[in-house]
Amino acid sequence: MKNKEKALLDIKNLNISYRTKNGEAKAVRDASITISQGEIIGIAGESGSGKSTLANAAARLLDKSAKVISGEIVFEDTDILKLTEAQMQSIRGAKIGMIFQNPASSFNPVYTIGNQIIEALTCHIKLTRKQAHDKAVIMLKTAGLENAEYIMKQYPHQLSGGMLQRAMIAMALMCSPKLLIADEATTALDASVQAQILRLLKDISIQENISIMFITHNLLALKQICDKIAVMYGGRIVETGSTDEIFTAPAHPYTRGLIDCMPDIGSHERYLKTLQGEPADILRVFKGCEFAERCPECMKICIKQKPPKTQLSENHFASCWMHCKAEVKISEQC
Repeated sequence: MKNKEKALLDIKNLNISYRTKNGEAKAVRDASITISQGEIIGIAGESGSGKSTLANAAARLLDKSAKVISGEIVFEDTDILKLTEAQMQSIRGAKIGMIFQNPASSFNPVYTIGNQIIEALTCHIKLTRKQAHDKAVIMLKTAGLENAEYIMKQYPHQLSGGMLQRAMIAMALMCSPKLLIADEATTALDASVQAQILRLLKDISIQENISIMFITHNLLALKQICDKIAVMYGGRIVETGSTDEIFTAPAHPYTRGLIDCMPDIGSHERYLKTLQGEPADILRVFKGCEFAERCPECMKICIKQKPPKTQLSENHFASCWMHCKAEVKISEQC
């Protein structure tokens, strides 16, 4: 049974910027999110919304051009932003595993799959080569690759995309991490393989009590495996809630827009719906809501002032002026 009471990862008021030739790009703005032990949380949003930056920050894998301006990333009661790189290396891979978007570019093409998986284990645990080999075979089978002995001897180019993704999951699980960060882990896969990988991640989370941060723009994928969802726009988390709450009672116009864009098999509409306008420019400084210019329900206050975070239920929060009627009335009278 999952224990969802203890916070495993607690990101608090995180702000991250990138240095660019055009100025400071604020990729993550005042983001706060908590992941409990054994919980699967989805991070949703369009490209450029800050999802991958948030994920990379949680594993201290940010690009050199990135800078954490403020905030905390507390993993197991330790703020990892204060750790040295040597200290972080003892956590990354051992307690925090990463599943990257494109496994074909993540594996070294000149080494066999077995060599690379074994290396991930021996970096953190003292085992003989035979012990490491045997565990790698077990992990590949856990990831759904029954012909594990054969896979161990293959090079990355000899495997399909789905097999490579399973091998990467096996590598991420080698040291029994407490948190898996999956950054667009199923994007490059076809629909049937994608469904298999999602079921695999769900099963692993339940069986091993592993927490998963699942980053994607695919809301259908989040609906299948996540316990709760955080929606990001313009670097800011605009809504969080249980998966049921997000899909049955979305409280932010951006969330509703994303859901409306999902394909509906039973619909007779010829074309998919789209969100009007362009994603927020992260080089800009916004006085009000980042989504205001694209929002069909935009009010004057939305342009002038940032909306407060409103609690709608025990675990459902949204940052939108539509839920602050009293404050809006006062603003309109001024």
